[in-house]
Amino acid sequence: MPSQTQKPTEIPETLPCVLYKCGMSFKITFVSPNSQDILGLRPDGLVGTSAFSDERVFRSDIQYTSDNLRRLKESDSISMFHRIVNDAGLPFWVAHTLRRLHPDDNQQLWGCIIPLLDDRRIRAVDGQTVSRFIHKLGNHLQLLSLVSNSLRKEAESSKDLETLQETIDKIIDLTRTLSDYNQELSCQSDIDFEDLFATVSGTQLPLFADKGITLHIAIGKTACGAAVRGDAAMLDVAITCILKNALEATESGGRVSLEAEALPYGATNSSVVQIRVTDYGCGIPQEHLNKIVEPFFTTKKDHDGLGLSMASRFVEMHGGFLTIDSPSGQGTEAVIRLPVRLSRERLQP
Repeated sequence: MPSQTQKPTEIPETLPCVLYKCGMSFKITFVSPNSQDILGLRPDGLVGTSAFSDERVFRSDIQYTSDNLRRLKESDSISMFHRIVNDAGLPFWVAHTLRRLHPDDNQQLWGCIIPLLDDRRIRAVDGQTVSRFIHKLGNHLQLLSLVSNSLRKEAESSKDLETLQETIDKIIDLTRTLSDYNQELSCQSDIDFEDLFATVSGTQLPLFADKGITLHIAIGKTACGAAVRGDAAMLDVAITCILKNALEATESGGRVSLEAEALPYGATNSSVVQIRVTDYGCGIPQEHLNKIVEPFFTTKKDHDGLGLSMASRFVEMHGGFLTIDSPSGQGTEAVIRLPVRLSRERLQP
């Protein structure tokens, strides 16, 4: 952090961090010229706007950062860890410090942002989520106990036997989901998108056909030969969870599309692949969009609300970003952005 008397023009461009100056409204008046190299954010896209707080803070971290900013009214400085989204549309973790430019000035702030080298990707489920899993299991077990007591009195009740089996199945499914949700990114390899889409289409096309829905799958030429480093099974699950929601939202005779294209960014051997799932079903109410990827949020009967949450989690573990948009009455569009590199064949002159 520069001294209170140091001018912005005196800041060395070789600093391993990005410095900026802003007011309490977060309108940036100066940013160090190394923001493009360190954060992937163009300086001219930040100065004079409030875009950083409005658009560059990862959606799940906006409330957290806002709460911290309010603390500056009572404190001279704050520090926090959160994610920002760069010009390529990809999130990454940073350490972020803000302090008043002068102790007696509540309006001018110096900010310092340092990208975290270990990437701080999600590795384990937080305690609150685990507690909610246990709570869900407890509800099913309680019902199982009641049905079991009933069976002792009326052993010939087939309805009770069916309820018992359904409850046991729910416990097994929820436990399996907990195991899947909490897995870490351990087995990593280069994943070819053509192979990934072939696996997804092999399992999903029959399900769509059974319901009389067309699943259109297309990989743009720009994405052919692109590879992401990670776990193919986890990305398969992420895409499948999104397709399952699209399938449930679409009536027989409808259509869902799964498409991929590469968006050039940065060096010649790197880019971002954008995977888009579009349906034209009933859509998602606007008031639910901000909650749709939260664990256990669902408006559907007999759903635990973990599908899109798991998809978002697995995408983020690969350094990516899942967004969901649903214009009123126009269906739903889910977009995954993943950092990729071109294969060796594409790199050869």
